[in-house]
Amino acid sequence: MFPDNYMSHFVLVGADVNQIKRSDWTPLMLVCTKLGSAALETLRVLLNCKADPHITNKDGWTALHIACRTGHCDTVKLLLENFRALANVRSNNGRYPLHIAALHGHCTVVSLLHKYNSSVVSARDWCGVTPLIDSCRGNHDSVAALLLKCGAHVTESDNMGLTCLHVAAQAGSCNMIRMLIEDLNVDINLAAAKSKFTSLHCAANAGQLEAVRLLLLQGADPTLEDAHGRRAQDVVCSGPKRGDILSLLREFEL
Repeated sequence: MFPDNYMSHFVLVGADVNQIKRSDWTPLMLVCTKLGSAALETLRVLLNCKADPHITNKDGWTALHIACRTGHCDTVKLLLENFRALANVRSNNGRYPLHIAALHGHCTVVSLLHKYNSSVVSARDWCGVTPLIDSCRGNHDSVAALLLKCGAHVTESDNMGLTCLHVAAQAGSCNMIRMLIEDLNVDINLAAAKSKFTSLHCAANAGQLEAVRLLLLQGADPTLEDAHGRRAQDVVCSGPKRGDILSLLREFEL
């Protein structure tokens, strides 16, 4: 990172603070990928030199989306304090900055975003995914707990009918599976609206051995069938864990 005087000098001699690089990234976006005081100070200099935080890259991400992925709370706070409307910007696939922060497990950033825009706590992207579903996929139980406290609903589902538990099972997010079943009393055998996959189907199909084990120990029924009449053992993915998963499922069917 350059110190203030260098950055200001570049602007004075005619450098474009909004110059686009590959994938349509601006200097401001690049700074938002960094952590630490030097990056924060560079961000301040760029903003003072009229860098535009509303510019989007090829994916429709603003500098705030990128900062939320990085998880630097001070960077996010600086952007929101000066450009509050950035919290309302959707990417090309319909994702708010809150989705990004939730997926990557940045609890403090999630709290800050909710303070500036509480209306998107259960917002769905174009695939129907909510920030809560993202937190379950990432195994971030503290973020999920915060989102639930802020008004998200544990029954949220995506366009395929997959709920938080289905997604957690699919991702092998065992902490989230425990939280959803033990603390939030989610139905372990709930079938997805379209595929009729249960959480056990999801875990088996994704090759998540430990998630399969946990679900079976928690009472998942291995005899339930999906929309095509298949049990969990019929949809186990190929791979090194296939044999162990099949053995587990057959053991619990007895």
